[in-house]
Amino acid sequence: MTKKLIAYAIDKHWELGNKSSILITSPIKEEDAIDNNEVNIVIKEAMILANKDGIRGPAMTPYLMKAVGKATHGRTVKANMSVLISTAELAGRLAKAHSLYRQKDSTIPYVNLG
Repeated sequence: MTKKLIAYAIDKHWELGNKSSILITSPIKEEDAIDNNEVNIVIKEAMILANKDGIRGPAMTPYLMKAVGKATHGRTVKANMSVLISTAELAGRLAKAHSLYRQKDSTIPYVNLG
């Protein structure tokens, strides 16, 4: 789906009176990706350690992030940063496409957003 079509869909979603958000995902750079099986194994091991250490509730997420980051030698930290960056980049391109669509207020805009 093109960014211009997504911008159009967002506008129509809100125009129809929907109050909910729209979830749009974007893959990270391939060089930042980590094998899903590897990450799942590391997370399971970290959860066992968290249980042994008595970690519960809101402390669980930071504990797991630190343990998984350490076990993957920082690769998951890099992957998480890549998610944040790719999401921000996509959000900027979509905001631009949506703004241009609203300015023209008629058809799906043709915008080269790279």
